[in-house]
Amino acid sequence: MTRLSLFILFLGAMAQMASRWSHDKLEAARKFSLQIESGAVVILHKGEVVDQWGIPSRPFNVASIRKSLLSSLIGIAVDEGKLSLDTTLQDLGIDDKTPALTDSEKKAKVRDLLTSQSGVYHPAAYETESNRNRRPARESHPPGTFFYYNNWDFNVLGVIYEKAMGENLFEAFDRRIARPLGFQDYHVENMESRKEDVSDYPAYIFRVSARDLAKFGQMYLQNGVWQGKRLVPEAWIKESTAAHVMNAGTQGHYGYLWWRSENTVLAQGNGGQVVAIDPDSQTVIVHLTDMESPLMRRIRERPVSDIDGFRLLQMIFRAYEPVR
Repeated sequence: MTRLSLFILFLGAMAQMASRWSHDKLEAARKFSLQIESGAVVILHKGEVVDQWGIPSRPFNVASIRKSLLSSLIGIAVDEGKLSLDTTLQDLGIDDKTPALTDSEKKAKVRDLLTSQSGVYHPAAYETESNRNRRPARESHPPGTFFYYNNWDFNVLGVIYEKAMGENLFEAFDRRIARPLGFQDYHVENMESRKEDVSDYPAYIFRVSARDLAKFGQMYLQNGVWQGKRLVPEAWIKESTAAHVMNAGTQGHYGYLWWRSENTVLAQGNGGQVVAIDPDSQTVIVHLTDMESPLMRRIRERPVSDIDGFRLLQMIFRAYEPVR
């Protein structure tokens, strides 16, 4: 085949790829994104960048996306036999500040924490005001029976992981996930283990860029494999992103620190932070905002509302137009 023939084939492939995404619809999404003051957007289709805007290289506080990042490490620990989902808080020696955990609360399993159904309604670090106000009464629900989006569960899971593996969570993520994926903007010193007086357990705060999170989402789309190397067990990806809690509030179903809406898997957090993974269209969308901007905080309580964040996702997904 001649160079000219190869070039023509290349142009044809590029034209076909372009025809799958509406330029006008992407431009409308970009304009809306700028209107709601997004920090960064990255769109991947079959592993290739379709579009991006904002500052994709800037590490932002990813809010509750941190929980899905932790889920990947938990899966590795389970696969290596260092942690069992059926181990109880009692088995692990988990307690907390006064008022300490009750015998009933200590029956919660690691699996219950992963699905935010521990039944432990102890004050927690890094809770939002709305969560504090909605926290159920202590011992109002036995472990494994009631979904409440609970920072106590998520914070304790970080400590459980560190004890099981004998390594710092942020350094573990760097070694096991970030470096193998070729993250460009991940720096352990940017992460934060934030403790508050109300609890013994810190919130593990990640600051990650949109372009790095896009690689993480793509790795999950590829069932845990990146450039021929397995990073996260395939069985764990399937189990952790499955719907274990149906109709968990208004945001869909809940897995092991992942959300699910129909066939789309979501890592999402307060302020419009989201990694959306759609196997049907082979698309990964990352949207981040500046959670820590003092100016933004003065203007409004959260950078982007959930409604605006989901509207932007819909606009981007609708820009994909499969060739018939």
